[in-house]
Amino acid sequence: METELARTVGFPSVTFDAPELPQPVRIASLQTLDELAMRVPSIRQAQAFLAAELHAHRARWDEADRRLGYSAALQQEVAAYTDEARFAERLLSVDAISIAGVAAKIDILIETEAPSETCDEFPWPALRKIRSDLIRIMHQTLDHTV
Repeated sequence: METELARTVGFPSVTFDAPELPQPVRIASLQTLDELAMRVPSIRQAQAFLAAELHAHRARWDEADRRLGYSAALQQEVAAYTDEARFAERLLSVDAISIAGVAAKIDILIETEAPSETCDEFPWPALRKIRSDLIRIMHQTLDHTV
């Protein structure tokens, strides 16, 4: 959704070619505009115009955002991530009482912390192997009890 917004509206910003600067400057916030205006006279002279342009671009972004639902989806994603992290932290803090519980804890670490499913950097392959060993042992134990 963010890509669609950026493609159709562009990230809210204005570009200004200040003669005092070696290249045009892209301004994405009023704070940046204020900071630049203190140092660059031509930006200071155009500050009101640039602020209005930045506000107008932001309004176009906000309107497109409302239509697409990007910010709402982003808020839901952040809430889900926060819930997942809180749940994982609680689960990892309790004592496991079975091999399955230990395997589940390792699974949570892999799922929530590994950079990707196939990351081959230490410790992820080792943790996947330990989880696999635990599951195999658990199945062998179950097979012998039946």
